[in-house]
Amino acid sequence: MAVDSDQPQNGTLLHSFHQANGVLPGTTISTAPQPKHPVTTISPPQTQPGRPINSKETTLTLYEPPQLVGNPILLPLRDLINHAFDTSHTSHAMFSTPRLSTPEYYLESLGSDPGTFAYILTDNKTGTPIATAGAHRYVAPVFEATTSEQKRTFARVQLPSHITHAISTDPQTEIWELKLMAVAPSLQGQGLARYLMDLVDQEVVRQVRAEGRGRAGGSGKLFMLITTLKEINGEFYARRGYGFDYETVHEEGWMGSKRGFGVVHMSKKVPL
Repeated sequence: MAVDSDQPQNGTLLHSFHQANGVLPGTTISTAPQPKHPVTTISPPQTQPGRPINSKETTLTLYEPPQLVGNPILLPLRDLINHAFDTSHTSHAMFSTPRLSTPEYYLESLGSDPGTFAYILTDNKTGTPIATAGAHRYVAPVFEATTSEQKRTFARVQLPSHITHAISTDPQTEIWELKLMAVAPSLQGQGLARYLMDLVDQEVVRQVRAEGRGRAGGSGKLFMLITTLKEINGEFYARRGYGFDYETVHEEGWMGSKRGFGVVHMSKKVPL
């Protein structure tokens, strides 16, 4: 289990939306250097008992990006995501290169804008990450001449008409993106992906309501976006309420792929 079109995004519309809400937009795939956070300003992550897996106890931790900078969990987390991305629900390896080349690239992909978070589920006995998912507010990416092939390949550059309509008619519309979802291949099929997706949705709803939107504020809409490989997880997310927005198809050899692949961009509305 792993997450990750050339029509231009309506940048003016999104910019106005974020300005109206006082929100710093998220970054689909961040190309900016990560800010440095003084140690004194970083609070401890939130931990709680996780869901037991195969009679093994687990710990669920909710991290903000600054709490992950320099954290030793980044290396095994990178390995988990690479393994899931390369092998989930397929009988062959999709790519000759890893999804995340370095642990730091995880933070770059997650983003660091206000509200961004990641859940990491670890095995209590080994301390090893076995599943993860994160989210941040979405904004269309801005590419530079030096933007890598991989970043362009997995960046969403447009929104479906029903979301752009919601933005134009309801200034409290929120758009978030599910990021870096991964479950260890050996533990798939046991509901961990659904468990984490529900937790992510709940945390996003909590944040949105805390800002006075949704049920507490009497207005607002919330949409969740995902980008994933069609061959690996497209149908999985479709069964869990996500609709297909658009797809880009890449031929054999692109990003070192052995058979070519499709990248699907999907979305769903989340009740507030």
